[in-house]
Amino acid sequence: MLDLGIVLFASFIGSAIFEKMKLPPVMGMILAGIAISPLTPGFVVSSRNEIALFAQLGGILLMFVLGLHFEHGQVKRLGFRGFVLAGLSSIAAFAAGASAGWLFGMKAAEFLIIGTFFVSTSTTMALRMMQEMNLNRLKNSRLMEAAIIIDDLYGFVILSLISGYIGVQGAGIGEAVVTSFSMFAVILVIFFAGVRAIPKVFEFFEERFPSSALTLGTVFCLIMVYALMLFKVSPFIGAFLAGTVLTSSIRHRDVIRSIMPVRNLFANFFFVSIGLLLSPDLLLGALPLIAALALVAVVSKWVVASATLVNFGSDFREAAKLGLMTSPRGEVLLIIAESVVNAGVVRPVFLAIATGIVLLSAFAPPFIMPLLERRRGAVARRRL
Repeated sequence: MLDLGIVLFASFIGSAIFEKMKLPPVMGMILAGIAISPLTPGFVVSSRNEIALFAQLGGILLMFVLGLHFEHGQVKRLGFRGFVLAGLSSIAAFAAGASAGWLFGMKAAEFLIIGTFFVSTSTTMALRMMQEMNLNRLKNSRLMEAAIIIDDLYGFVILSLISGYIGVQGAGIGEAVVTSFSMFAVILVIFFAGVRAIPKVFEFFEERFPSSALTLGTVFCLIMVYALMLFKVSPFIGAFLAGTVLTSSIRHRDVIRSIMPVRNLFANFFFVSIGLLLSPDLLLGALPLIAALALVAVVSKWVVASATLVNFGSDFREAAKLGLMTSPRGEVLLIIAESVVNAGVVRPVFLAIATGIVLLSAFAPPFIMPLLERRRGAVARRRL
């Protein structure tokens, strides 16, 4: 009980300090975990197995809520362009990440995981930065918002394919490809069957038992997670899928409102648990590699997203500003890193790499945006 209380208090202090500094609160929670981990002198949290269980539930709820925000109707209204924008930038980021990992001498599973790290933009950070930087008034800003949300979908598609490949390492390429696409096919079948049936069941119970959205939503999420785990699919993919299925229900916003406080509570355990696994020496030792990979992650997605927006009618400067919003990485990257490290697929240093990329990529928009504004001012003065 003491350890659980200390973890929650440490996460609160870390997130509050980083929030005051206008930095991602997630990073404050991770650093709080490092401070109380067995790998750091001072107080040590000993109940790691219990915290790991709470942390896994936190990761599942994080993905469930992300899925609940993936509203089919909203995305459909923006047409195919959102999928094109998110798809091209995600493919470019994956290819750049995998190539960078290969150049640094990583094994196949490792450089594919690095590519997967690069795919998903942090929805929370990116949308908040768009609002704070007053980019919502720009042409194609709604398109960029949709693409940022769709990014998560592509991230989990790639993760499902990579999971299938990793599960049959040592087998032939043909078997790996068949396993990957079989896993993806299972996900699609469950998704389309769920979209047709689950919302009706959910609304049936909600009408007869009002205020049961939290319980029903959580039960459905956990059942979906268990069902997909039977097919060797990551529990986090199952949670995201459960959320996307429930968006077909007219009452899914009731689930979002009721589950957010619960998600926030357990998410604290998830982010602190990442810090508990990290050694400061490991993080500092990998700093040159982290800096290089963070630069590739930011530039690859930014360039392709900006070029695509120009093709969709934005002028160059506005496209560059909106494209920059694809830079920050966040929750999805950390969840992927935590799951593959705990599964023994990659070395613990990959958790340090993921943490470093999240921190450094969050600095990119606040650092680069003033340079774009300064450039605009210089051009205007020259015209005068």
